[in-house]
Amino acid sequence: MNKELELLLDILRPLTYVVSEEEDRTIRSIYEKTKKDSKILVYRSTTGLLEYEKYKNEAEEKPKADVATLNIINVLNKIHDDITEKGKRTIYILSDIENYLTDSIASNSQFVRKLKDIVLQIYKDGTCIKSIIIISSSVVVPQKLQRYTEVVYDSLPSEEEIKTKIDGILTEYNNSVKDPTKMIDVNYEQQTINSLKGLTIFEIERITIASIKRYQKLSSQEITQYKKAILRKTSLLDIIEPSVSFDEVGGMDKLKFWLSKRNSFWTENGIKAHLPSLKGVLLIGITGCGKSYISQAIANYWQLPLISLNPSKVFSQRVGESESNMLKALKIVESMSPCILFIDEIEKGFAGSQSSSFSDAGTTSRVIGNFLTWYQDNTSPVFVVATCNSIQYLPPELVSRFDDKFFVNIPSTKERAAIFEIQLKKYGCDWKKTSISPLKLAEHSKQLTGREIEQVVKASMYEMFYDCTQENIKPEKMILKEEHLLKVLHTKVPILMTMEDEIKYLIQWVGWNNDKKDGVRANYANTREEDETDDINSLLNDVLNSKEDYSQKFKKK
Repeated sequence: MNKELELLLDILRPLTYVVSEEEDRTIRSIYEKTKKDSKILVYRSTTGLLEYEKYKNEAEEKPKADVATLNIINVLNKIHDDITEKGKRTIYILSDIENYLTDSIASNSQFVRKLKDIVLQIYKDGTCIKSIIIISSSVVVPQKLQRYTEVVYDSLPSEEEIKTKIDGILTEYNNSVKDPTKMIDVNYEQQTINSLKGLTIFEIERITIASIKRYQKLSSQEITQYKKAILRKTSLLDIIEPSVSFDEVGGMDKLKFWLSKRNSFWTENGIKAHLPSLKGVLLIGITGCGKSYISQAIANYWQLPLISLNPSKVFSQRVGESESNMLKALKIVESMSPCILFIDEIEKGFAGSQSSSFSDAGTTSRVIGNFLTWYQDNTSPVFVVATCNSIQYLPPELVSRFDDKFFVNIPSTKERAAIFEIQLKKYGCDWKKTSISPLKLAEHSKQLTGREIEQVVKASMYEMFYDCTQENIKPEKMILKEEHLLKVLHTKVPILMTMEDEIKYLIQWVGWNNDKKDGVRANYANTREEDETDDINSLLNDVLNSKEDYSQKFKKK
């Protein structure tokens, strides 16, 4: 049981809202904690209000429902009128009541008013020892009750609970097997336990039984497949199947090296070596420079699931639902660990926290707060990769929480040549067997981003197809030539021309420390070229040596 919930039970709070994915497990834990000095009654819409013993034995005895308390208003009337035993409190656990807590439904006003009356009665009457506990998988607290309600999130099964459950299932299976050769080894790796963290007891039991039937062991493959199935049930998150390798990402050698040294913290050996868990990395730069692209390469290189969170999907018009959605999404992410959580253009979803109290009654601020708290306290192996195009819009308290920050600059001449090689190969052109020179193309593609280089290669293939069609050349004999690429390059307008102030602001914000040959506020993902004639190096020098404050110019724009 969550320690916060234990405390609330100890101090006799009149109204507690428990968010739990395991209703029955939470109810049993409340009973075990309070049974010595409390009477427990449980309400469900199908059975009415039952004493705990009847609730517990329902599956075996199939007791009849308490018809008088099937109606929730009747339940509240009973709670209001009940007289508690001297020296003993009564705890009323209510489930299936989310719909009655929605402010937008006018008919719910009587329910909310009655519940508030009971809470006030408990506060005023010192002899009235009652507690109401609402259990739900999501938070729906009407505005009239927010000041009287304690909201707490019950924890998912601990490592010890997971081990106990698995051991029990494996032992029960082995005891039922007549052929000793078909018995299952009860020894399993710690990594298996770690991969089951974040799941409910019901899910753990289901996975273990299915794994036994299919593989005659507790299989990591079964766990992975089940976790992917969980993601398919929610619209808050998406799973990305990465197909990009580090070799397909031009440049960013310093970032790649940083990532290669951290390719172990979640593994069995990493755990044995007591490696501290990593939180994540923030990739800063203008659009099209490969931040999202390398995120896929990280997942591929580390062989971890890549889960995408779009913050805009979290926000809802219903009071309290946005915060609940964020916490629900993060719980699912934890259940997928070890994994990579990808948040693209994080500033679009997490900007506006300072004005939130005026613009949306504090919803954005609370959602960001929920994420920051989780990010700080989470112990599951979840590595966050966030991209950012406009660093000035991100809350400083979020930026400071990343393990490291990397500035993904516009590629240099050398890096552009490497990107051309990668893109030509990607689209089936063996440039080594033609007259194409990637270096010459790089020299004619000043200030182009990686995305723009890909666009050039794709467009040049249409140029090739058009020219060859005019000459009646068969498709199998069509060859991409350097002239096709140069023709497109001469008409290509770099995005930098429309975002010059943005990139200059970012360069100035990152800064440059000549002693360590790296940025001040973020590390460079690319190695800075020493060649003073390189167009990108010249741009860096111009900005860093300039006395102009680009942040002021950018704000005015």
